[in-house]
Amino acid sequence: MRMKYHLIIALSLCLASAPAAFSQGEEKKPESKPVSDVFVAPDEAKDMLWNYFDRMTTVQPLNFKSKAEWERRRGEVRQRILRAFGLDPLPERLPLDAKYGDMLDRGDYVLKRVYWQSYPNIYASGWLYLPKTPGKHAAVLSPHGHWPVGHIYKVPQLRSIGLVKKDYVVLAVDAVHNGYKDGQSYGMLPGAGTQTWNNMRGVDLLQSLPEVDPKRIGCTGASGGGTQTALIMMVDDRIAAAVPAVGFVHFRNLVGPIKSREDVMVGCCCYGWDLLPFTDIPEMFSVFAPRPALFLTVKGDWTKEFPTHDFPDIQSIYRLYGAEDRAECEQWDWGHDYNKPMREKMYAFFNKWLKGIDDPTAAVEPDDLKEESEETLKTLNLPGWDYPRRNGSAYFCVQGSYPMYDVYYYYRARFEHKPPTLAGRVEWQKYLASLRTNLADLLGDVPVEGQRVGSAQTVEISGLQAEKLRVRSEAEIQVPALFLKAEGEGRHPVAIVLHPKGKQEVVEQKDEMLKLLTSKGISVLLPDVRTTGELVVSDGKKINQFGYNVELAAYRWGSFLWGRPYVGQALTDIRACIDALERRHDVDPKRVALIGINGAGTDALFVGALEPRISTVCVDSAGWLPDIFGIRRITDLPEIAAAVAPRRLAAGNALGFDFTRQAYRELGVTPRLQLKQGNLAETDIVDAVANALL
Repeated sequence: MRMKYHLIIALSLCLASAPAAFSQGEEKKPESKPVSDVFVAPDEAKDMLWNYFDRMTTVQPLNFKSKAEWERRRGEVRQRILRAFGLDPLPERLPLDAKYGDMLDRGDYVLKRVYWQSYPNIYASGWLYLPKTPGKHAAVLSPHGHWPVGHIYKVPQLRSIGLVKKDYVVLAVDAVHNGYKDGQSYGMLPGAGTQTWNNMRGVDLLQSLPEVDPKRIGCTGASGGGTQTALIMMVDDRIAAAVPAVGFVHFRNLVGPIKSREDVMVGCCCYGWDLLPFTDIPEMFSVFAPRPALFLTVKGDWTKEFPTHDFPDIQSIYRLYGAEDRAECEQWDWGHDYNKPMREKMYAFFNKWLKGIDDPTAAVEPDDLKEESEETLKTLNLPGWDYPRRNGSAYFCVQGSYPMYDVYYYYRARFEHKPPTLAGRVEWQKYLASLRTNLADLLGDVPVEGQRVGSAQTVEISGLQAEKLRVRSEAEIQVPALFLKAEGEGRHPVAIVLHPKGKQEVVEQKDEMLKLLTSKGISVLLPDVRTTGELVVSDGKKINQFGYNVELAAYRWGSFLWGRPYVGQALTDIRACIDALERRHDVDPKRVALIGINGAGTDALFVGALEPRISTVCVDSAGWLPDIFGIRRITDLPEIAAAVAPRRLAAGNALGFDFTRQAYRELGVTPRLQLKQGNLAETDIVDAVANALL
């Protein structure tokens, strides 16, 4: 499944290369590998992760035999799209309460600044182009992409001016490109979902205007605006014709975990949660059939393969309706753009399908089109209603505040999960069992049968003898790990230690804890689960201006799209490690502890809740919920911690964990729970694990 680049909201994955630190003539010495490293080949981990990505994003061609078969599937696809963007259910359709700023008169048309209510007391903003000719007009929604300064930039402006001069009413919506980070966990995609809803409300606005024929509304945009066009095509039947440009291919081309192939780039997941296992761009576009659609692509960006790899699938759906003439694709031999030849193709298409005009001369664009200056356009804002901008990307308007925070609070108030009121042991057991099922579904849980790969190598780590292991996990993945054997003979309990930076960080920072555990007769396994240690896709040098590890962020966000968030991948890897431990003659598989430290506490709670073979969970800090899409609609961290019951749990920084306490009390296992307001110290962790396992 393919795709790439801007698509709706960007994560701002701006690559920053590190400056050279060597003077002229000085040779760069090769970096020595940590003694804990298990992989030998330099790209071994990247190859594994690439192969995993390759399998998870394999393109599935469309193969529908009849229109009836497709119509049944079509409804399912649309519903999944709405869910992925936090639009299931749709927000409230409030009164538009349209407000207008100042106006520019340009002779044959006028330009107005306009605002309309999208969420309660939160207003989307845009630019309304009105031709002066009388009567009802066809209209075009014109979302901009990631052009600098949004619609004010030359490329999207000229498109709107060209359309209004051809007698179309045009509404250019200011796009939301950045949003409140935590929104995903409430089932909201801060940019993409809000953009789509703002655009749908923009259609409401167009239909309310006396100058507009409500049945003749089109949509066009390029780059991120092309993706916005794609999304409203998929979810709003009022769009009568559409022309998305340079912003779409199979998901695969967008969400590559590493840039190791020309056609796949390190990208971000801008298309919502868990879509890839269910659908892909061609099928999503096909929801628009049989309405007319023109796809504009170029050979100089990621859309170069669309005409041959993606468009034939879309045509196959139009063929079921006998409407192949309504789906067109045109490609040009230049880079990322929406220039005059591309615009003229768009004018001709809208003329045909929205006005019934086939005259090619009516699609010719004047050579003297000129955009308005930023200074001129700013004068149209209502006082106090200017949209703020950051890094060239527009938010949208609300007087005196940053609206994405307000949208976040809207979703939070509407969807935040409330802990249930339960009575009696049976009710608690049923609820926690149901919660585990929901969590497993959210994490994309997969069966695995882990086993050690190859022979172990013994090294000395912090004065301790350690075996270097490889454990086969999910298909292509091998988990690198260190096994530190406890002192003494026989079968020993084992503690699995998770750290967000992997085993080497534990070796360097927690060597005393390792010595204490092994001296007490507890063996230790230090695995690098996916996105940690050796199983990270980056060397950590590609850091953007926001401090993000670019390739790591790309992999994690991409994994949300294919329905396997990194916490779920860690769960699979830990299960594989426990499988391998069960095959050892020196491990007691009934006494397994999971320790999460330095930020891995949340992962440990998830894994502990879902893996029954873990007999005790110990975390120095309970942490916080990761940004897994929609998780706060079904649960919160205290409930996930409660799902560890009736097994032992020790957790630091467990503030507000009354639900966890109640669960352990109702299940009659209160002595197995240890919660602390501050962090658990290393000695606390060792004592808790020793008391549980020995």
